[in-house]
Formats: sequence, structure tokens, C-alpha cells
Amino acid sequence: MDWAQTRAAFREFLSVEPEQRCFHLGRLFEQLAPWIERGVQTTSLRHFLVFPNETALARVFAKVTRRESLQRTYSSFLAWTESRVLRDLTDASKPLAISSGGSGEPSASLRVAFNQLPLEQRTPLFLYMVERFSAVEVAQQTGLTLAEAKDLLLDTWDSFETEALASGLPEGWQNPEELKNEHPALHSSAKAGVRK
Repeated sequence: MDWAQTRAAFREFLSVEPEQRCFHLGRLFEQLAPWIERGVQTTSLRHFLVFPNETALARVFAKVTRRESLQRTYSSFLAWTESRVLRDLTDASKPLAISSGGSGEPSASLRVAFNQLPLEQRTPLFLYMVERFSAVEVAQQTGLTLAEAKDLLLDTWDSFETEALASGLPEGWQNPEELKNEHPALHSSAKAGVRK
């Protein structure tokens, strides 16, 4: 389905009497969910943030249903979706910032700890842990040497490890602890403040 068809489905939803709209929400959700999901995933990848995707999708959908129209283009809708998700993430009173999320998604405390890391630390950790890039790929994507990328991943992991392990890593996340096993001498010297 293209964006024009989705906008037409939304206009049809709005044409229904307000008290009857609840009976049409399922069909509207089927139309909008793939578009919203792409917006949520794009937001996560663009900002290297973790949050409960299902909750984000539901919250954005609820906000869409209160609108009087959809944006003319999907790129405009994508920007609007991103702004809604980021606004909810930065407001601790919003469910997106504090909710537990669905099964297999990161816990609220893990998300808060992860999202509070500085961008220069969060980016490589996101690529390695969430997107499951290798250390070589992280280095390529960030412009670091392999040694710098591994040092940064391990140093960031050391500051984040206690919270991550207390909360439990979500299924599918890659644990940087594996890097310590690959190059224990590199990590030992990095911990001592000596970079190789």
C-alpha cells in the first residue's frame, strides 16, 4: 500500500461518526502500523536510542487518531513520528520513557542508562550490541581504528555493564564482554590508562 492509499483510509476513518470510530480502529491500525513502525525504527537508528518499540508504535498510533489529517508526504509523517517519539522519551512522566515494553525489549532502567550515555559512546555500543555489528564494522562505521573502536566499546561497556547485567540484556543483544576474551591484553592496558 502506498502513502496516498493510507491517507485515503485515514480520511475514510475520519468520515465515520465519532462514536462509531472505535469499530474502525483495527482496520486503520492495519493501514498505519507499517508506516509508524518504520518511523519508530528510523528514530531508533538515527539517534542510537533504545526504547520499547511496541509501546512507541501504540503511542504514535493513538496520537495519529486524534489528528484531523495526515501529512501530505510520508517523509513529513516520518519527521512528525520522530518528534513524537523523541518528545516522549525525554519526558520521564510519559509511558515511553518509563514503561517496561514488550517481551524481549530492554527494561526501563536499561534504556534510561543506555540513552543517557553520550552520543560518541552510545553510537558504537548501539551498533555493536543492538545491531550486532562486529568490532571491525563498528570501526568502519565510526571512522575509528579497530583498536580505538574496541577500546571505546570496552570502556563504555565498563561504565554501563553493572546496569546492563542487573537488568538483563534483551534477547539478541551482543555482549561486549566477548571483546575482553578476544584481546585481554588490550583491555588490561586500556583499563590501566595505557593505550596500544
